[in-house]
Amino acid sequence: MQRNIHTVQSPKYIRLGILEYEFWFLHWLGAQFAMKVLLVDDHWVSRAALKSLLTQIDKKAKFLEADNFDDALNQAEGASGLKLVLLDLVLPGLESLDGISRLMEKVPQIPVVVFSMVENRHEMLRAVEQGVAGFIPKTVTGDEILKAVKVVMSGELYLPRMLLKDPARQSPESSSFIPIDGAPRQAIANLTARQRQVLSYLARGMTNTKIATELGLSENTVRIHISAILRTLDLDNRTQAALLAAEYLRTASAL
Repeated sequence: MQRNIHTVQSPKYIRLGILEYEFWFLHWLGAQFAMKVLLVDDHWVSRAALKSLLTQIDKKAKFLEADNFDDALNQAEGASGLKLVLLDLVLPGLESLDGISRLMEKVPQIPVVVFSMVENRHEMLRAVEQGVAGFIPKTVTGDEILKAVKVVMSGELYLPRMLLKDPARQSPESSSFIPIDGAPRQAIANLTARQRQVLSYLARGMTNTKIATELGLSENTVRIHISAILRTLDLDNRTQAALLAAEYLRTASAL
């Protein structure tokens, strides 16, 4: 009796084909989610240092570079898959801090972080008022820069400790100026014990994740406490709450 003979591919070769497909698919997928950063600084040394640092977060990170503000605007507008913008304040074409808002209009969903030698408290606050996701002084360590970037990429706001601890008061002309006498001081007294704990951690510049770990809470619970704090203190955002708490701690020693 004649038998039909069917040939089948060896399972070994089938497995190799599947593995090869998976390898290229994962390679393609990784490229889609690789961190893409726009570095805006007129000093190539600063850009090179940032690239070296950021590859410690993502070895496949991709970088766009601009050495003037106009080029930064053009690249931001045409970039796809951008995840982060690091911007120096002392830059050709950037006439004032108001220009930051122009850049943010180009990338409304992307965090813009200032990375600058400027360490004037008033200028830092003005940058925060423009809506930047963080302010990193160039004088901090590489580890602190990495920490700041991770904080921002997780959706949090990064502020340098010097901004929260500097004893110099803000100018009343600044919209972030919050007097601690009178109603705000009384409002702090009206917070629950847990809310005062959360507020004290905000004053230290901690993220929601870190606060949750310190207090043994979930991040969602921390967010609920922060929302309640903002309502009670009649503040607009956590930055104002952190600044108010830092100033209060300096004058009252403890919450």
